[in-house]
This record gives sequence, C-alpha cells and structure tokens, in this order.
Amino acid sequence: YIETLYKCKALTKIFPEISRVFDLASEKDKIDGKFLTLSILNYAAKLDKDACTRFAVLFSNINLGSQSIPSNMKSIDEDIEVINNLFDRLKVPNRYRNFAINFVRYKDLYHCLENLEPQIILDMLKSIGAFKKAENLEKFIYCCEAEAQIIQKNKGANKVHGRGALLKQVLSQIMLINNKELISEGYSGIKLGKEIDLRRKKIIAELLR
Repeated sequence: YIETLYKCKALTKIFPEISRVFDLASEKDKIDGKFLTLSILNYAAKLDKDACTRFAVLFSNINLGSQSIPSNMKSIDEDIEVINNLFDRLKVPNRYRNFAINFVRYKDLYHCLENLEPQIILDMLKSIGAFKKAENLEKFIYCCEAEAQIIQKNKGANKVHGRGALLKQVLSQIMLINNKELISEGYSGIKLGKEIDLRRKKIIAELLR
C-alpha cells in the first residue's frame, strides 16, 4: 500500500515526511531510504498483524528525511517534532500516535540496554505502558527487532542478538512486586510510589549485571 502510494506520487501529498525518506539515498552509508523502510515494514508485518506496529516502523528512518540538517546532528526531539506535526495534520488516533512516538524515542536505547542506567530503562517501560499492558512491551520489541534485523542484514551480519528476552524478564520480575505487602508495611501515597520505583530499579540493576 505504501509503495503504491509512492509510485503514484500520492505519498508526497499524504506523508511528505516519509516520501522524503524514500527519495533519499545516503552516499556515505549506502542507505536506500525506501528499501530500508519497506524492508523493516515487511519484517514487522510478519511479527505482528496489528496495524499500530506497522504504522510505527514507518518512522524508523524519519531522521533521513531532513534535507537541511545532517541526520547525525538531529536530536530525537527534533525527529519527534516532525512526526508530531504529521500526526496533528492527519489527526492520527492517540493509540497510534503514542506508540509511534515511544518507538522513535526509545528504539536506539533498546539496542544498548546493558549500558543504560536503571532509571532510564524504568522510564522507558513506563512510557511505553509496559506496566499497564504487557502487550505494549511485546509490540515495542517487535518494532525494534524488525529494525535491527534489517539493518544488520544490510551490513552482512548473519545473526542479531536482540534484547527482547531481557526486557521481558525485567518486566516479569518487576510485576512480582507486591503492592499490598508494601502498604501493609506502612507505605502510602508518594512514599509508596517511590518505594515501588526503588525496588523496580533494583531488579533492573540486578538483571543487567
């Protein structure tokens, strides 16, 4: 569908930000924006049938679409501003908007979990809604793994060691924290929330050693 829109030049009208990515080929890194984005999209579609997942990976290479600022100088906040403007213009539903933004914001961190502070990983899990619904983490992992598989394949790597299993283990251990026990110990209100986060970070630190 996306490729058809591009071929008939409709993508420029609907998703000009993505169309610019498709038009771009980086001479330095030999990156074909169109091939890379569609390959990630196709891989993600094999992992998950939810349109929300496929929609998010459309923006995996959004930083390639800037003609005025080199991609290595662009911040994540600038990338998010670009897609937020697109979402506002098209009135994208919140579920799709929030998931895509969180994917763009945290996808690079996903690939270096072992080097992150526990607080950053905790913030990531909160933002993607992992504590509310485990499926949110699953979909985030699908997107990150789809991107990693295609990028590494283009580099000639035979196998990609994903971090999905590690993140799932972190979440499963955190979910074992018993809030009722903490309340019975006298924690409440803000102190309860702080203690829960303290224990969450301790679990993260232990699993990432």
